[in-house]
Amino acid sequence: MQITQVIPTNKGIKDNVYFCSGIRKTPDGGVSSGYGLYNMGHNVASTATARLSTISKFVERKYGNVITSWGISPYGDGGLWAIPENSNGLKQAVDLGLTPGDDWSTANEDIGSSSSLEVSNTNELIYSGRKYIGKSITSTLNGAVLIGATSIIVTDATDFPTAGQAVIISNGQAECIEYTGKTSNTLTGVTRNKYYSTARAWSDGTEIVGFITQWLTWTTGLGSTVKSPSIKWEDYIFIGRGYTVGGWKEDDGSDFDQAMLTIPSNYEIVDMTTILTGAGTMVLVAANRENAGDIFVWNGVDTDWNRIIPCDENIKSIDKNIVALGTGLYQTDTYSLSLIAELPDNKNDITNAGFSVSDILLHKKEVLCLLSSSGTRPRYKSGLWIYSLRDSDWLFIPPYDREAIATMGSILISSAKKIICSGYQFVDRLFTSYSSSAYYQIMYNPNNSKTLKLQEIKLNLQVIADDYWEEAADASNLDVDIIVRAYDYQRPFYQYAQTSGAGTDASNFAISKTIGIPYVGDRMEIQDNIGNTAVAGLPRNITAVTTGASTYTLTLDSALPETLSNNTKNIILNPLKKIKTITLDSYKIDPDKLRIIPIGQPKFKKLMLEIEIRDKGVKTYTPDIQLNSIELKMETL
Repeated sequence: MQITQVIPTNKGIKDNVYFCSGIRKTPDGGVSSGYGLYNMGHNVASTATARLSTISKFVERKYGNVITSWGISPYGDGGLWAIPENSNGLKQAVDLGLTPGDDWSTANEDIGSSSSLEVSNTNELIYSGRKYIGKSITSTLNGAVLIGATSIIVTDATDFPTAGQAVIISNGQAECIEYTGKTSNTLTGVTRNKYYSTARAWSDGTEIVGFITQWLTWTTGLGSTVKSPSIKWEDYIFIGRGYTVGGWKEDDGSDFDQAMLTIPSNYEIVDMTTILTGAGTMVLVAANRENAGDIFVWNGVDTDWNRIIPCDENIKSIDKNIVALGTGLYQTDTYSLSLIAELPDNKNDITNAGFSVSDILLHKKEVLCLLSSSGTRPRYKSGLWIYSLRDSDWLFIPPYDREAIATMGSILISSAKKIICSGYQFVDRLFTSYSSSAYYQIMYNPNNSKTLKLQEIKLNLQVIADDYWEEAADASNLDVDIIVRAYDYQRPFYQYAQTSGAGTDASNFAISKTIGIPYVGDRMEIQDNIGNTAVAGLPRNITAVTTGASTYTLTLDSALPETLSNNTKNIILNPLKKIKTITLDSYKIDPDKLRIIPIGQPKFKKLMLEIEIRDKGVKTYTPDIQLNSIELKMETL
């Protein structure tokens, strides 16, 4: 008997959808390639981002007509980073460990694990380390500054330190400077283009930001690994330190109280947020003790908390009413917790959970989650995961460099609606445009016990409507490949391997014999970019395996973007066999090209299909391809 099954694809990662990478939903019921992360900065030696580490918190500030996103990073003794509006790059604004005149680099005075960064009532940046609280001081240039100038006149330098660092910001550009003296309103002994920023000619009235890094002092310095989160509540700024919350309200910090709230000493505060309740806006203080955590509900004024919300496991992050634990996302009404969603691959396995939440952000009906993965399970993918509260499903957007195993940092939605996120030594922003490789994996599990034979696959594809006209105006053809793969569950799905030495070219490399056994036809995917910049997260199939004394040499069906440069890269091997590559060379998609007759007509009781949408990189602009449905024709055996 022949049967036909049409599988709709308007789903995220649910039980029957194994994985989505770089895929987003479309309003008319399909899924589309078109979520990508644009790299704003990656740690590269001898460049402006040479000192970039994980950004532990972002904030946004507007000064005059200039909007700038700021981040705090714990590299070495710590630093602040600036991303001017409309800029595709970021600049280090100040080194908190080496700033002349305000040195944080002495014992017990560096930044440690601080994520303290806020914008004060006077529109200045506030940041904290283990020992000191710093603040910015902002003025404007009083007169134009030439490229070679070694002194800079500012409108008001009263509060600028006598020596230090500053950043000039305007029109998407930033230049970091260092100065050794101050005379009245003139900064003297100026060194230009610090941290590989570019010395520029700046106009009169341009914003200049200086830094007072010893504005307030904590009596006792924290340990280097103790977290130090912050939150702005009404006119107060609160900073968590171990088991206390310090804060102040007055602009000059004269009412600074180092212990406005004290919780039991066996806790460590890991995050804070605010939430609107019937009793007003409350502060939620998330704190962990050993293997459990609790949320202390506090009114921000009294010296004691109102009540405690038990969490039974460690708290990872909290934003408004959303709480991220090791097992999943929860919501709170300030009295109890209720589960929203389990984290992908963490189901029923809390003792060996694959994902750890670095930061969360509630935006309308979506929870943006930065998830760090560990280990080598098939779906361990670090990056930006989006959970839809409306549809109850997940979507995954890999980092720009597509590393599967990485430490993630923090996330921000700026006023320009740019989603900015950081990971280990990189900062990306989300954009709805094509990424080099996007794929959708779906499991078809027929509701019977019979064996089926796959006879035909039909794809329903289209170019996104808005992109059609851009493509037509581009007056050139598509350069997209659609790769269809299938897995019949006759073999275990997952194997782990590691590279062994550098590749001979972009299509050949060796893996160690001690881990994993490759098979011709299997799919492979490199998980990390150590030593390379563009090899991770790009599926390929193996066309040949050559056995050596201690290695297997793999030949790929399509070259990677570059030759592997070193060994011990993690690799996933699995038996997703390539059925066909469909080349789309015109924006007028021919339906006949989307009809596939699988060679050998595989037999199965459960089937996984992967549809990869690959931009071959020939064109400057590639429109998004929408997958509406997958039609299967099968014979019952």
